[in-house]
Amino acid sequence: MIIRVAAMVRGSPRHARFATLLTVLWLWGCAHESTWDIGKPYGALVIATLVPPLDMYRVVLQRIDGAPAPGGGARRVPPNASLMRVDTRFDISDARSDFRVRPGTHRLSFTAIVDRKLSPVFSAPPSRLADSAAGELTLTVEEGKRYLIAARVDEVQSERWEPVVYKVENIPNYANASQ
Repeated sequence: MIIRVAAMVRGSPRHARFATLLTVLWLWGCAHESTWDIGKPYGALVIATLVPPLDMYRVVLQRIDGAPAPGGGARRVPPNASLMRVDTRFDISDARSDFRVRPGTHRLSFTAIVDRKLSPVFSAPPSRLADSAAGELTLTVEEGKRYLIAARVDEVQSERWEPVVYKVENIPNYANASQ
């Protein structure tokens, strides 16, 4: 379908690439919109994929209740990695950072992304695969609440880290979907 759309565009190859990009973005948006259960009660997860709070690190949401997070993982972050120590320019902008989930208890799995320049105090380099319990968070989500999540890493043993909810707030303009 994407090839057909690009082929139907008349003019320069630049226009064809633009049409292809628009089609991909539209399809991606449709796929993600269907996972949001419009009209049903929800809570929101906001994952610190770009800028974490002070003394915390970026994370990538990999799994929700054992299933891959829809659009969650970054292409450069292996889904089974617990913690990655990377250069400051390491780009995970393709990782989704906003998720709607149904109210209730959820098991979330993350990969911590630690910038080398921001972590000079770590005494030992972490492996790509840490303890399987690292990066797990069980969270009870309430309707109409937004949970901001980042990683807190032990400075002595960087393999020991945990995803933490560093802020809970009301979702702006949230209307009770069940009314």
